[in-house]
Amino acid sequence: MVKLKVSSQVRRKGYTIFKSNGVKIALETNERIHFNVKGENEEHFVIFDKKRKKFSCDCQFFALHEKPCSHIYAAYLFLKSSKRL
Repeated sequence: MVKLKVSSQVRRKGYTIFKSNGVKIALETNERIHFNVKGENEEHFVIFDKKRKKFSCDCQFFALHEKPCSHIYAAYLFLKSSKRL
């Protein structure tokens, strides 16, 4: 099971993205799921590694803090709601 530790601000922003249908699966393989996730100003790319059970994102927040961002949290909610996590 995948658990994410995120701040309340990240949780709020991610939930808003998820609820506004801002998460789409772009590609799925046996090893990864690639998502397109709407950001405030641009689209971001989130990858879920199925084997390692880890997310990554191309946004600046993830690159700087190495913590789950709102885009990752939105993709997480998407997977959880479709009972894939």
